[in-house]
Amino acid sequence: MREQVPIPVNDRKRWSAGRTARTGHGRLALLAAVVLSTSLAAASPGRAAASGAAKSHTVPYWSPPAPTPPSPPTPRPTGRLVPARGALFGIHTLPDAATATKPSDMGITSQEAQLSRRFDIDNHYYTWTQSLPTWREKWDIQSGRIPLMSWMGGDTIEIAGGKFDGLIGQRADAIKALGAPVFLRWFWEMDGTRASKSRVAHTPKDYIAAWRHLQAVFAAHGASNAVWVWCPVSLDFYHGTAQPFYPGDDAVDWICADGYDWAPGKPGARYEPFQTLFQAFYDFGAAHHKPLMVGETGVQENNPGDKAKWLAAAHQAVEAHFPNVEAFLYFDVVGANANNFDWRVTTSAGAWSAFKDMALDPYFNPRP
Repeated sequence: MREQVPIPVNDRKRWSAGRTARTGHGRLALLAAVVLSTSLAAASPGRAAASGAAKSHTVPYWSPPAPTPPSPPTPRPTGRLVPARGALFGIHTLPDAATATKPSDMGITSQEAQLSRRFDIDNHYYTWTQSLPTWREKWDIQSGRIPLMSWMGGDTIEIAGGKFDGLIGQRADAIKALGAPVFLRWFWEMDGTRASKSRVAHTPKDYIAAWRHLQAVFAAHGASNAVWVWCPVSLDFYHGTAQPFYPGDDAVDWICADGYDWAPGKPGARYEPFQTLFQAFYDFGAAHHKPLMVGETGVQENNPGDKAKWLAAAHQAVEAHFPNVEAFLYFDVVGANANNFDWRVTTSAGAWSAFKDMALDPYFNPRP
């Protein structure tokens, strides 16, 4: 389970179809004030809805603009672990590290059984000092998945200064021993509260120095199978606060972003379409001609049918509007912050059906 969540959408500028049309937040807050109360819909295959989940108000559903191909079209980015066509399909689901001790315990095992398909990417979370990889990454590789190790960063100034070279070298040796290419998402969401509150990321300059030092240690240990994924908060590309942390085209294999629809659980938030959440990120990534990854995304139940519509629209957006998004991962858990929001795809029959449609679409089954 991740340690930090993206900032809410309330105060950001709104875009329509990825361009400059904007609407005011005050109007949205007024709409939110007159909504009806509802409970989360009943759970769908495989897992029950969270026990004791708090009832939530609803907000108006806002349909995204029709997905359209980029104009002018751009060549599809290539690189390490990039599929020849379509997009890799992945998930973070529970049980995972905390309670699973063998493959049959893993949440991804039951998800795959219900979907009758294997996920391409399995996302696991680690703190800075936790040992990685574990048996889970070995099992993923043996099962035909690509592990994504989301490894939280320590203090960037101390890392760049060499304080943790021994620890980094141990992690590099262990990753090298996997003998297969794996995604490494070091210090994701560095532009969020980890930079503004905890100061662990410090400044963009400190972060970039730490990123490059980490890569230098990995290179010295021959861990060339680590595929480096840089992953800020999607909304911060609108504010211009993500871009200063970019380590450079020569130091990044994939550009990633995390983005969530915080309504209706977050007071004042509007039901934000996937396409709008990720447009500014996509524009930045396309300009750098890098393969793009949606590292985390999620949506809550709202009015009946809204979650299914949101997921269906995300499906269409990745396939038609965001062709450079070559990996999509869903965050299939309850919680990850004090509000205990339910992001799971099994919160309603409609949500499960929409997620299953995406999972079984040949576009998201690119690996043999």
